[in-house]
Amino acid sequence: MNFRPALDSGELWDTWMYPDPDGKRMHLFFLEKNVDTQIGHFVTSDMLHWDEVQHIQVCQEDDGFDFIGTGMIIEGPGGEFVMNYTAYLGDTSQQIAFMHSKDLVHWERRWPDPIIKPQPPYYESDHARAAQAGNLPFRDAFIRKVDGNYEALICAQGADYPPLGAAVIARYRSDGDDLRCWQPLKPLLGPGIGVMAEVPEHFQLGDRHYLLWSDASETGILCDTPSRHGAQGTFYAVGDAYEGPYTIPEDNLLIGSGD
Repeated sequence: MNFRPALDSGELWDTWMYPDPDGKRMHLFFLEKNVDTQIGHFVTSDMLHWDEVQHIQVCQEDDGFDFIGTGMIIEGPGGEFVMNYTAYLGDTSQQIAFMHSKDLVHWERRWPDPIIKPQPPYYESDHARAAQAGNLPFRDAFIRKVDGNYEALICAQGADYPPLGAAVIARYRSDGDDLRCWQPLKPLLGPGIGVMAEVPEHFQLGDRHYLLWSDASETGILCDTPSRHGAQGTFYAVGDAYEGPYTIPEDNLLIGSGD
């Protein structure tokens, strides 16, 4: 294993990385599973030896949300670094919030409240219709610049669709560089692809565009593929353009397990 935090540094959970502008180091950020209110931070120059950086304390005593979930880092407007993360509010709703930094070490919550929320007409916001009790998904934002705007792909649940199977890869677009203003767009994929579409991601390989997401059969329906029964892991879809349409191959389990 390349990295394992010391016991007093929090249990390693979801992780994301970002290269330092110095071109020599990589920053590793991770959820501290036993803490749930702060983010662990280490740096490395060889992916084998790790130096601990100060923890990033996200939640404050007067917050409206209780703990945090998966995030990632982008270069934002003005050359600042922007970290998004999932804010779990007291009523178990999930929304996307942001922090800012000038050096990847010192982070501030410039905007105390979450910014991106599930909105009609595409995305379910009624907790009574959650596929899993107390867990209406809206988390794990994957953000990048697309044609002058920022776009966020988010694990969400489609509106007006039977909850089991209502997973979508939600698509939101910023108003230029204004990361406080986001408009919901039609999802890039779904509904009908499962119960969850966790940690979605887009990449292009040659002329083809790919969407990745994670799901697990124990969440309510079986994710069967020709190679695995009751699969769980990372799945994919492929299209000829970023906007789609995307096709799900018959055996679309990229990496994972069965039963």
